[in-house]
Amino acid sequence: MNTEEKAIEVLHKRLEALNKISESQRFNEWKTRTMQTLAHIYGEKHTSYSALKGIRSSQYSDRTANAKSESSELLNGLISNIENFGLPHLT
Repeated sequence: MNTEEKAIEVLHKRLEALNKISESQRFNEWKTRTMQTLAHIYGEKHTSYSALKGIRSSQYSDRTANAKSESSELLNGLISNIENFGLPHLT
């Protein structure tokens, strides 16, 4: 399995975990782990890391559903980009 395939596989696993979340606390735990994954794949200065970092969830509103949707779109976009263009060359 090459690096792109490994990255796609781990991003799919993060998506699967995201789909099982229903509360704010679990989302925040998922987000922390996923940010670690993105930092490993792309580095902390990559826009995807910053984008996920900026997604917020709240236990007092429907914000968790919105946060899940935004996060899902982000990860699906990253998977699509890797499939179409490969991993970016980071310096």
